[in-house]
Amino acid sequence: MREHGTRSSYVNDKCRCEPCTEANRTYARSVYRTQHRPDTTWKPFISARETRDHLLALRRNGVGLRAVSFRTGLSRTTLVNIVKEEVTQIRRDTASKILGVGMNAQADGAIVDASRTWALIRRIKTLHNLTNKDIALMLGYKSPALQFRKTNVSAATARKVEHLARRLGVI
Repeated sequence: MREHGTRSSYVNDKCRCEPCTEANRTYARSVYRTQHRPDTTWKPFISARETRDHLLALRRNGVGLRAVSFRTGLSRTTLVNIVKEEVTQIRRDTASKILGVGMNAQADGAIVDASRTWALIRRIKTLHNLTNKDIALMLGYKSPALQFRKTNVSAATARKVEHLARRLGVI
């Protein structure tokens, strides 16, 4: 059951209580007013091109469709259809939700380029005269060693190192 007093409850749960009915009525009025404005032509759908390009850019930066789905509340099927160009027109609100997802929305397990992470580690070592062991312990690792690859790291590791660099005043 959805929250009462919402259009979602009226439509999906078929609740006909007064608050749900009023919510549906309010929605219907706003749609009618939008469609019948004398100064504009009502176009509920827009091209999905910009949204598709944004999804592809997110994927290149380690933000997968699952993370986008979680952040936007849209189904992965919808996102896949946009990426595959099976859908060429989408609603404006769908586009704005997707375009609102930033490049920092990576899941912890996403694999990202390690060059910035290692550059921050080098700066931390240089500015604070620390060893890899010191940095590993400061990052909360049980093993006194930095055990991650030179080419790529998890997004969680990259965020930890960036947070440490900020805490130490490196960036």
